[in-house]
Amino acid sequence: LKDLFQVRVGYKAFDNRADDLGTSAISGICGGFSFNVPTSDEGSFAIDYSYRGTTSAFGGIHSIGVRINL
Repeated sequence: LKDLFQVRVGYKAFDNRADDLGTSAISGICGGFSFNVPTSDEGSFAIDYSYRGTTSAFGGIHSIGVRINL
């Protein structure tokens, strides 16, 4: 099962001790998952999804990717 489905979670804390100005819009919780389907002995097809929290008005960044291993 771990070869077919992976989950990842993280947290980015931005700490600017030099001037106390927040210069990074991407911070907070992040996470994602991958679903991998073997297509042959060495090949596979995978779909990846990730989310990154932001401190701006965007509310978060969603990313979707496709991987093909031949």
